[in-house]
Amino acid sequence: MKSHDCHVILQRLLPVGIRHLLPLDVVKPIVLLSRFFSQLTARCLRKSDVKQLQDDIVNVLCKFEQIFPPAFFTSMIHVMIHLPDEALLAGPVNCRWMYPIERYIGELKKSVRNKAKPEGSLVEAWVAYESLTFCAMYLEDVETAFNRSQSNNDGGVRKEKLSVFAQIARPFGDPVKDESFTKKDMEVAHWFILNNCDEALPYLEEHEQLMKQEHPSHLYAKKHRDLFPSWFHAHVSCMWFELSIFSNLFMPVFKFGYTNKLTFCICYIR
Repeated sequence: MKSHDCHVILQRLLPVGIRHLLPLDVVKPIVLLSRFFSQLTARCLRKSDVKQLQDDIVNVLCKFEQIFPPAFFTSMIHVMIHLPDEALLAGPVNCRWMYPIERYIGELKKSVRNKAKPEGSLVEAWVAYESLTFCAMYLEDVETAFNRSQSNNDGGVRKEKLSVFAQIARPFGDPVKDESFTKKDMEVAHWFILNNCDEALPYLEEHEQLMKQEHPSHLYAKKHRDLFPSWFHAHVSCMWFELSIFSNLFMPVFKFGYTNKLTFCICYIR
């Protein structure tokens, strides 16, 4: 497995997989370790949260000492104590980790054809790539990556009030009539529309800043998604008398619960 695969397993999958397989006193420290990395690799870090992580990782390792043998505690286990200190000095981890570099090195390794002279293979592959890219910028009558249309381009956009509904889409599959959506499905669809609507972007950013101020870094994204539709409904309703056109524009978006009997197709191409 790649290093990023191990990162995802430790942070997302391992706590779920071992929950019913190991004793509770073993599961708890591993879950705490997973939460430690989830908070440490968040996009936004607060100094108060990082300082709390410094204390949390010490407690986690102390619990590990009660479970695992001494041979388990190598230098790689000890280095976790210093990760919060590095985050305080250098900022968020996802701006400094090596995953993009490793992916790029993997692409370079694919271009090596002569293992006796790998440097020459890399140079030839890079020169060929740069030459083709440069020439493609000036070939107007030949389809290239610069003038190629989107893979699912259906011919422009429609004249709609909201940009999220302006994209032309082609349904395929047999239409399903009078199917009932659950409340959860409607909430997911509602959030998708609001999150992809350019007209609602300023309000998404405003609410996200509010959530960052009120909740820790590892929770604000979930709170933003859960609370934004109701906050947006109340916020736009307050503007009804000030800017009625704006409210009428967004009325189809936040009044989504009037029916759950719909006719839809299995998939859409846009």
